[in-house]
Amino acid sequence: TVINGESWQTTSIGSAAAVADILTMGTDCGINGITVIVPTAAHAGILHTAGTGSITGINVQGDGATGVGDGIRKTGTGKLIGGLIRCETGGLSSYVRVGPGVLALDDVHCPQSAGTIAAVVLAESTGVWQCQGFNAGNTNVVDAIQLADSAVIRVYSPNIFNCSNAV
Repeated sequence: TVINGESWQTTSIGSAAAVADILTMGTDCGINGITVIVPTAAHAGILHTAGTGSITGINVQGDGATGVGDGIRKTGTGKLIGGLIRCETGGLSSYVRVGPGVLALDDVHCPQSAGTIAAVVLAESTGVWQCQGFNAGNTNVVDAIQLADSAVIRVYSPNIFNCSNAV
């Protein structure tokens, strides 16, 4: 468990030059109040693989250009829950990616920033993404929401604008 006593504005973890996932979570893990710098390569800033976990007050930063990493990725069994998630800088393949497993988030924000984002949310395989309060307004976003395979998305209170494609 990682808990910052301040806010995501004061503590950063990761490096764009990293050649592996930055933080890997398993059963009963939690992360609160950090900025995660996502690798430019195809790795995740935060990877959750099994069991139940939580993330709150997370800021995701890509490389600001054309990186292919994932901000937050849920794979494997179990459920990752959380809220107050923000993407401050693009340069990502996906900001949030799920499949398989369940990812349930409140207050997901993707405002205007530098760097392309291929998908704000990518749900694939048998993944389930549930969200209350989804805001994607960034001209550098290709797809606000992207579905693949038999994935399921449930979004309450979406606010999507300025993206090339909504779904």
